[in-house]
Amino acid sequence: DDIILARPMSVAVQDTGGAAGLAPRLFGELGCKVVTLDGTDEDALARTVSEQGLNLGLAFPADGGLSLVASDGRLIAADRLLMLLAHDLLQRNPGADVLFNMADNRALADLIRQQGGRPVMDDGGPARLRSRMKELAVPLAGEASGHIFFADRWYGFSDALYAAARLLEVLSLQASDSAEAFAL
Repeated sequence: DDIILARPMSVAVQDTGGAAGLAPRLFGELGCKVVTLDGTDEDALARTVSEQGLNLGLAFPADGGLSLVASDGRLIAADRLLMLLAHDLLQRNPGADVLFNMADNRALADLIRQQGGRPVMDDGGPARLRSRMKELAVPLAGEASGHIFFADRWYGFSDALYAAARLLEVLSLQASDSAEAFAL
């Protein structure tokens, strides 16, 4: 399925040597206002987002994960990202499993249960999560370094650009800003 933004979004994209070279073009084609930054300084990304009143800051580390800054300039942990994506997925797919490797995160498991899903914990890294995802036919998985795997409307592997686009789609449907959305 195509990703469609319900309202225009504005993003800062930090080129950290990963997939960021493609990101400005992709998000521009989705209708976003895109501000690009060089380097790996998360503080610079946070300042840019808050000073320019942008909806979101995105960084694409070389390891293939996704790092985020909310509209208030706050760095968003991978578990908060997965919580927001799981909330969206479970509204459309009640009872679905969500796989993750964040063992110390009770809030994530609780949110998945509260939304009618089933939390599935695994202690592996990205490669193990991908194989477990296929084995269990799980539509969404995530791990602590920001790798997000979608088998819902996607191919079941970690793709930071796709995860960021899906996140923008979710955020574009909400009346609140990203700082409020991540406060689930």
